[in-house]
Amino acid sequence: MSAGCAGYFPEGVRYGPQTSDGDTWNLLLQFGGASGSGYMPEVDEDRGAAELKARGGRFEKGVYTWYRDDGTKVNQDAYEAIWEQVHGRPLQYPAARYQRPVMINSAHFAWRPDPTQPGVAHRLLGIFSEGMTKLSLIRIEAGNSLALEANSVWFVITGDGVAGTQRYQAKTSLRTHRQETEAKINAQSETEILHIRLPRI
Repeated sequence: MSAGCAGYFPEGVRYGPQTSDGDTWNLLLQFGGASGSGYMPEVDEDRGAAELKARGGRFEKGVYTWYRDDGTKVNQDAYEAIWEQVHGRPLQYPAARYQRPVMINSAHFAWRPDPTQPGVAHRLLGIFSEGMTKLSLIRIEAGNSLALEANSVWFVITGDGVAGTQRYQAKTSLRTHRQETEAKINAQSETEILHIRLPRI
């Protein structure tokens, strides 16, 4: 992935290993997909790992190793083992909706003016699966406002202004919840923001 590139990594699709040369700055957001399997919070992951360690197993390089009562050695993907410990059932991977991760060159998309919001333009990068996960860039000219869509995460790339009653600046993250319909930001300088609408599940 090069500078300005975005990636959508669908559930049930293999990816990696990932490498990096030199210093990079990345934004990563993980969330449950359209299958409804959910995403395990870090606190549950930590608890599950501690419980598995207490049973005598060990974690090393992404693998959980344990022994059956008959002495048979078992190697299992670490995340899979933790997920099964937390949920008390085998992990069923969803069928892959995409063949591979989707890599997006955001600079190659055109800006389209918003017909309902003056001074606002969009680069729609994609809408994924029946969950309608949406990825877009939005540019707001200084002195204009943007109504924020519900059930979304927003990341300010450049610019500053006011979100609700709080100031925002570059690298500010915002969150709108499912039923939030009145949220907006007012741009005091030209603002570019990344919009991630979470799956509608």
